[in-house]
Amino acid sequence: MQDYDLVLSNFSVIDESDTLRIERYQTVNPLSDLSLVKLVVKMPFRGCCLAVKHEIIKDAMPFPVGVFMHDNWIGLIAKLKGYNIIYVDEPLIKYRRHNENVSDLNSPNSFLFKIYYRLVLLFKLYNHIYSRKS
Repeated sequence: MQDYDLVLSNFSVIDESDTLRIERYQTVNPLSDLSLVKLVVKMPFRGCCLAVKHEIIKDAMPFPVGVFMHDNWIGLIAKLKGYNIIYVDEPLIKYRRHNENVSDLNSPNSFLFKIYYRLVLLFKLYNHIYSRKS
């Protein structure tokens, strides 16, 4: 954290019995291409895998109404504001997946909703960044 403003780490996936299912969730660096569009499509920022300096949180606040993935909001603000971001490939946590999970693989959201949400997110990011410049 002395050299970076935001650190994102990889993680392992375990099941409800603590059996290792995926040793490394990310097989490639999700930040290797930091283009905004790819980050919005992939949504790689998971709060449990982030270490963030307070300045980023101050820049990201307030969280806009309708943005429910606050960890990605924080990561995208850090990208847009030019903060120094790094990815650690070593899994630093074990992420428990089970049949009741709502996120990622078991998301009940339709493909159209995911597109809609990402468009709303882009709009709110634009509004957040440019409303502060004026």
